[in-house]
Amino acid sequence: MVLGLTPTGMNQERNRPIKPLQESSRDLVLVVPAAGKGTRLRPATTFVPKGMVPLMDRPILEYVLEVGLQAPISRIILIVSPDGDAIRDHFRENYRGVPISYVVQEDPKGLTHAVSLAQPYVKDRMLILLSDELYLDCSHSGLAAIVDERGASGLVGFVRTNDEYRIRRNYAIDLNGHTAADPKISRLIEKPEEIWNDMQGTGTWLFEREFFDFVPKTAPHPKRGEPDFVAVIQEMVNAGRSVYAIDLGGTYLNINDPDDLSTAISRLSS
Repeated sequence: MVLGLTPTGMNQERNRPIKPLQESSRDLVLVVPAAGKGTRLRPATTFVPKGMVPLMDRPILEYVLEVGLQAPISRIILIVSPDGDAIRDHFRENYRGVPISYVVQEDPKGLTHAVSLAQPYVKDRMLILLSDELYLDCSHSGLAAIVDERGASGLVGFVRTNDEYRIRRNYAIDLNGHTAADPKISRLIEKPEEIWNDMQGTGTWLFEREFFDFVPKTAPHPKRGEPDFVAVIQEMVNAGRSVYAIDLGGTYLNINDPDDLSTAISRLSS
């Protein structure tokens, strides 16, 4: 369980400030895109945003913030839709003593656009977590330190799985000969048809501020009209930036539909 707490324990701890597990001289903000309507998750999202769907009497988004605050976060940036009042009303000005800023994504233009709205709040670097992903016994505490140690431009979190279907739902990562000791990324493929390893890309990313410079340099998706998020990362790699794959360990669940929600509830209950 995240931070070693049971769901009941997390309810009791909700308002207690978190002490970061490591310090850094560079500012790190947590960016959580939470403007999605969660159409595939209906009826659970009929009246609430996807991130506010309850899991064991807590919204999914609380579990996400618990994971993010394993890192030394100075501020939380929640990207919400114009209908995101339920999120504002629940979290208000801060979570665990960390201030929250709300940014409204007026039009549902996609993940890259949502993250780009956080640019004015990013001084040095950002940790990005999606609002519909659950991490159990995963490690996010040392990501900023890894960036510093390797002099990296970014990190991409992954988990290992033998289930090729799960990789096809997300994105695949190619190290092209690099080893676990030097897991430098050479290629990322979103929703790949061919699977060549057991690395499932997740919605955990840590990037230096220069990430935003690569958004306008990335070709837009022909149907969606904006660059895919993974394509922006690939553009960074193509330009010679060092982006590393980091094994998060533990259990990762992407909550997209009612079956995923049932699986998440079952895992938390056990």
